[in-house]
Amino acid sequence: MRWLANPRRLFSYDTPMPPNFPHGKKDYQDLFEGTSLEQIQAVRDLLLNFPKEAALPANRYYRQTTGGN
Repeated sequence: MRWLANPRRLFSYDTPMPPNFPHGKKDYQDLFEGTSLEQIQAVRDLLLNFPKEAALPANRYYRQTTGGN
């Protein structure tokens, strides 16, 4: 969870991955409503269970669409 929240804090070198869920900010509320800690926990849970989640019938044929084309 610490790596998801702020990857730069865990490495001695500079990583291009930015802080994802800054403490106290209400970002990405349209995707997942909750505090930054709840959002980090949700992303962690999804990543740890990704194969099972991807195989669910609702997600099996999901294809992300790009705008405009």
